[in-house]
Amino acid sequence: MKRILAALCAGALLLPSAGRADTLSVPMTEAEMAAIWQASFERMNTTAEVNPSGELPGAGMLDYSTALSLARQVILDTYGTPEEELDAMGVYPDYYEDVWHLYFTPLAGVDVDQDHDATGVGEYRVYLSAATGQVEYVNWYIDDFWSLAQRVWDAGKQDVVYAKARTAGFYQQSQEQQEHFRRLLSEAGYDMSQVGMDAQTLLESRALDLLFADPATAVQPEDDPLVARAWEALEAAYGVDGDMMRRYAYVATYSPLETGTTDICINYNFEVEAAWQEDRIGYWDCLLFSYARRLGLFMVQLDKDSGQVVNTAHAYADDAKTDVPGTLLGKLCWTAEDFAAFDGAYAQRKEAMDAAVAQGRSLTELQILSDRLMRDIGGDPALYDSLPEEDMDIGVENGWPAAWTAAAGAAGIAEDAFRAAYQAGECSYCLDRTYEYYFWNDSETGYRVVLAAATGEVISAEPTRSNG
Repeated sequence: MKRILAALCAGALLLPSAGRADTLSVPMTEAEMAAIWQASFERMNTTAEVNPSGELPGAGMLDYSTALSLARQVILDTYGTPEEELDAMGVYPDYYEDVWHLYFTPLAGVDVDQDHDATGVGEYRVYLSAATGQVEYVNWYIDDFWSLAQRVWDAGKQDVVYAKARTAGFYQQSQEQQEHFRRLLSEAGYDMSQVGMDAQTLLESRALDLLFADPATAVQPEDDPLVARAWEALEAAYGVDGDMMRRYAYVATYSPLETGTTDICINYNFEVEAAWQEDRIGYWDCLLFSYARRLGLFMVQLDKDSGQVVNTAHAYADDAKTDVPGTLLGKLCWTAEDFAAFDGAYAQRKEAMDAAVAQGRSLTELQILSDRLMRDIGGDPALYDSLPEEDMDIGVENGWPAAWTAAAGAAGIAEDAFRAAYQAGECSYCLDRTYEYYFWNDSETGYRVVLAAATGEVISAEPTRSNG
């Protein structure tokens, strides 16, 4: 939902107030909220479902018409947006925790929760306190701000342009356009040392999702001398083994940003799961393979004329900087030495798992072995907790009949029909002496059943979703 996405996005402008509302509402009804959404759907020829939070403003709170008027004025005052452009947008309100959340979107003929920037003019979000009219949040979600930057500048919103110039998006435009705005900002007296970002800052900001490697644009070092030079520079600067990195799905891509140098990004290719689904990598290998990204991400900058290396940078992914479950080798962030140790551990684990598969071991036995091997090489015990069953437990294989019956009951259909529509998925024995069973069909929704290992009693049976 949009309110969740909004909380994750950076760059909002926090304003002091839009002024206390002169109009306070009588309680609003669900039908009135739905009618507002439906009116925008019809005007924009848009397909979607009415999906606000379910909360509504009570007596004494800012009513919708006043909230809409205030939100419009905040957008006009902040960004200098032409009124006719705002008039052409759909407006989708939500209300929760006594705050109005208003979304102004230009999308037409598609679901409103799709790409916010499909038309090139972006989407606006304004949050207002329903008790005071205070503006809590305003932001313009636009992927290509610089195509409209001159309009914003001419509307007298130079501070907005300067704020955008201090982000990686400044490099989305051509060198000529960069120089144009550098000149405007300099002549207006802004601190130009803050404009743009160096390679290290680009990496640490994960600018524009630039560093999520796209296999469609990946370039091999044997096919491109500049990419080969970038790999050599990376090896020299950080002591890593390029051949080993490429074995573990690291790829090189050219940056689309115009920074004044030729920038080559080297990062883990997140398409490993797709490789498993296409049988290009085994399931048990895939479970371990993705840990290779603990090595981090890299950028090499080369002179546009000579092709010589002028800068290298390295950073760790955000989820490798915080204390979260998921360690391997006892670490979240790896050095070149750790990566070499991982290579040895991977080879040993692969040999053990391949032998167990060849012996026809059951899925449960394979899961127990896999988790033990992961713990042996410093895998987080909270993630790899499958252990052999106790002697008096019923046995994971013996729990399947009860699990099938419970899953069919959770789905609300006869067991024969459920068995025809679903297939058995993973099953495992857990540290709390329970068995987990999963059932899937072609949709993303499946069912998870938990049984008490000692008695076979059904503890829970509920829908679940795959990670695909």
